[in-house]
Amino acid sequence: DQTANEIKFPFDKFRKGQKELAKYCYSIAKNGGILFAEAPTGIGKTMSTLFPFVKAFKKEETDKIFYLTAKNSGKEAAFNAIKILKDSGVDLSAINISAKEKICPHKGAHCNPDECPLTKGYFRKVRYAIEETLEKDNLIFDREDILNIALNYEICPFEFSLDLSLYLDIIVCDYNYFFDPNVYFRRYFEEENKTYLLLVDEGHNLVERGRDMYTSSISYKALEETKKSLRHFAHTKLKRSFTKLTKLFESYKGDEEGSFLLATDDLVELSKTLDNFIVAYTDVSKNHHNRVTDELIDFFFDANRLYKLIELYNENFAYFVTRTKDDIVLKIYCLDPSEKLRESFDSIKGAVIFSATLSPSDYYKKIIYNKEDVPFLKLRSPYPKDNLEVIVANKVSLRYKDRDESLLEVVNLIKTTLSGKVGNYFIYVPSYEYQNKIRPMLEEIEDIELVPQERDMNELEKEQFLSIFRENPAKTTVGLLILGGAFSEGIDLVSDRLIGVIIVGVGLPQLCFERDLIREHFDKEEQKLGFSYACRSPGMNRVMQAVGRVIRSEEDRGIALLIDDRYLQRDYQEMFRSEWSHFKVAKNSDELEKILNKFYKSEKK
Repeated sequence: DQTANEIKFPFDKFRKGQKELAKYCYSIAKNGGILFAEAPTGIGKTMSTLFPFVKAFKKEETDKIFYLTAKNSGKEAAFNAIKILKDSGVDLSAINISAKEKICPHKGAHCNPDECPLTKGYFRKVRYAIEETLEKDNLIFDREDILNIALNYEICPFEFSLDLSLYLDIIVCDYNYFFDPNVYFRRYFEEENKTYLLLVDEGHNLVERGRDMYTSSISYKALEETKKSLRHFAHTKLKRSFTKLTKLFESYKGDEEGSFLLATDDLVELSKTLDNFIVAYTDVSKNHHNRVTDELIDFFFDANRLYKLIELYNENFAYFVTRTKDDIVLKIYCLDPSEKLRESFDSIKGAVIFSATLSPSDYYKKIIYNKEDVPFLKLRSPYPKDNLEVIVANKVSLRYKDRDESLLEVVNLIKTTLSGKVGNYFIYVPSYEYQNKIRPMLEEIEDIELVPQERDMNELEKEQFLSIFRENPAKTTVGLLILGGAFSEGIDLVSDRLIGVIIVGVGLPQLCFERDLIREHFDKEEQKLGFSYACRSPGMNRVMQAVGRVIRSEEDRGIALLIDDRYLQRDYQEMFRSEWSHFKVAKNSDELEKILNKFYKSEKK
């Protein structure tokens, strides 16, 4: 507390906008409450939010800071800032909590003494592990630190990280450890605590993550596979519960495939059936844990999650069945997570939700906090807006029905853009289906290297992909990516590692039964916000995130070509970032070429 009181900002001066963000964050840390902050790349959001929160330790009114992030890049940025603050004189301690499956050294083993040696005598050994660990000079623990210490004491690294965190100041972790009703930290958030502060990095992700955390389903196919895995195990209660589950699924059989809403009354039968299964599973897990299969564990987690959601069910949820040729799925889907997210926020002292893209502000305030009159800080980019040339190709329709017909026009615009200057570019397309159609046409363009994004890339494959885009390229390299996918946000290709993005379409999520339900839900309100909340707002956020990949430092210059006639519609224009107000319009490839030539000429001056 004393060192927090004495700490000064760890850099010689504040960047443009950084001091203002820090000032507002300190007010939240001191007085409590909620702040939404849209702060573009380059301001230094991580330090601007952490520094004032750390200063709040000085009055002994703050016990812990939780830094929530959805991506590894966010964790790294947080840890770098924490280390800088510590080097500047604050006696800080911090830990990065990794998911159990990512830190477990015995993958595939169940958490019991028969299968995992790290669970044996855990509570006896962990006391000494914690006492000796806290005697270290450096109390900043990342994933590798935790794993090494835990293996040295032969204890579970995940459980050790949770127990050690009780003694530390800052906890960096995923969103779900605060919000998810199934995995949140009960030791911290079971009851209201007004000494905790929360930072939510890349807060725009909280909308879909919030829906996911309050959504669950069980499938007939998974039930059959679970029963098959236990065919040599006779357990009366479990078999009886399987019979009831089977009957429940079969009652929803039908000839027509698709998704169909179910009556709320049907939840009563679902609850009884799941309750029987959970009781039976608990008995098997306790008394016959050597007979528990992976299939049974997976089905239990899904069933238990669904069971808990029944207790929370209200008008913000939907219950439906999806029938396909070979499966039946029962699902509770969260339409609006704001009520549950707000309950979590209100249980602590204060929180700042920040991102480079939180526009439109009314949408994020409503769907994250269910309240429009909360503080919203919007900061401008610290970089000259002329460094980014935004161009709208407004004569091409990328509506689903027009996509095949407009392919040639899109390719011609892409050719013109790539011929403007040798360098690295990203092309963002609406889907893998569209990628498959345009890819052969782009492969015919001479003097470029086309690198498509593949499905389900792991972390190593993603790093290898980004390493292809090097500084000072002698040849044009083009990434063919999916808008809203793994490479749409959270990546830093500074200098000329990326000089342009081309965005095909307006980023609307693919139409599906769930999106229709969201649209219908919000259309019930006076403002008729259904399409905006279900499609337009999340779509334009994807676009703004993708464009944000181009300018990452004061020296960066580049272009963003937006291909779709809808970009000039008022509803989409209102979502443009203020820094895009100088955008140009290109009706065809010739006009695009002129705009690019003028931009690149100004670059040489």
